[in-house]
Amino acid sequence: MAVAAVVARPIVAAHYDDATARALIALAVLGLLENAGHTPRILLEKELEFPALVRLDVANVFISNLAAIGMAAAGLDLWALVGKQALAWLIQTAGAWRLAPRLPGRRPTWTSARWFLSFGKPLWIAGLATFVSLQFDDFLVGSLDSTRSLGFYARAYALASLPTVFVTHIVARVAFPLYAKLQHDREKLSTAFVSVLRVIVALTAPMGIVMALTASEFVPLLFGETWRPMIPLIRWLLLYAGLRPIYDDCGELFTAIGEPGISSRILLLQAVFVLVACPPMTWAFGAVGAAIAVGISLAAGVVRAYQMIPRYVNLAVWQVFRPPLLAGAAGLAAAFLGLSAARPENPLALLAWKTLLFLGPFALVFLLLQYQEIRRDLALLRKEG
Repeated sequence: MAVAAVVARPIVAAHYDDATARALIALAVLGLLENAGHTPRILLEKELEFPALVRLDVANVFISNLAAIGMAAAGLDLWALVGKQALAWLIQTAGAWRLAPRLPGRRPTWTSARWFLSFGKPLWIAGLATFVSLQFDDFLVGSLDSTRSLGFYARAYALASLPTVFVTHIVARVAFPLYAKLQHDREKLSTAFVSVLRVIVALTAPMGIVMALTASEFVPLLFGETWRPMIPLIRWLLLYAGLRPIYDDCGELFTAIGEPGISSRILLLQAVFVLVACPPMTWAFGAVGAAIAVGISLAAGVVRAYQMIPRYVNLAVWQVFRPPLLAGAAGLAAAFLGLSAARPENPLALLAWKTLLFLGPFALVFLLLQYQEIRRDLALLRKEG
């Protein structure tokens, strides 16, 4: 990444400024600090040392943000952000090595090193492809549209991701060890995969739809009228944000059963699509075009992943997605009828009214269709996770 940042410096400097280019190189080099902490952190997670990691993360956030405020007050501007990130990486890595347990009798060998390199190569490709998919659209919006649009786009993406950020965390922390544990038992693995998928859909679908319904109310209320241009961006980016945990679940499955190459190939195709389709879409439609392009890219990735899934687990896709689709249709119908009958003028009251109109019917229909399944799924995740 450091070499890539150096090579890209003239391009970044031309589109932004030299200070931004130098900051990019500094972050790429300092990112080695973060990489140095991955191994001990994985060991800690493997030993379920989550309380210690949480304390480290909380201390890291407090110290690094306090230092950033001090650097900004001292007039360091952009470099205050760079310093904050570097300090966060340093604390994270030093803390992880300090906490990591020693593993007596386990010394790396050339055989184990070759195995890790062979297994990790697809994951490295997947990480690079993910970086392209996540960052290239931001670069295009800032370059082909405007820095103002980039501000709206970045904030819209952060908001659209809120309904799924915790779900993705659950997938990463629970699904992978669960799938790895059951990888040699197809029936149990199938049950686990369906349960995790059902929980993901049950949590992300209503939150995403409510956010799309109420974006025109909560954006001005939270951020002011100036931020209204990001309302359509939030709605388009919800497609990407809603599909992301569904795809991540597939990626965790492929990696857990020893097939990380499947996920890396799909991610590589997604990155190629973003590289090819995003520039003309952004040129023609601005930030909205970029949001549509990344959404289509991820949707194609989900479709391809689910074409591969039946090789490893038994899955009736329609049985999983039918209940939330029917519940979502019921909630939207109720919201449409309710808003036709009564539409409060106060924005806060309208936001609450829309939320209640949708969530009530959605929850009722969904529970009628899936109550027993939800109980079994949550019991499995508590037991195995």
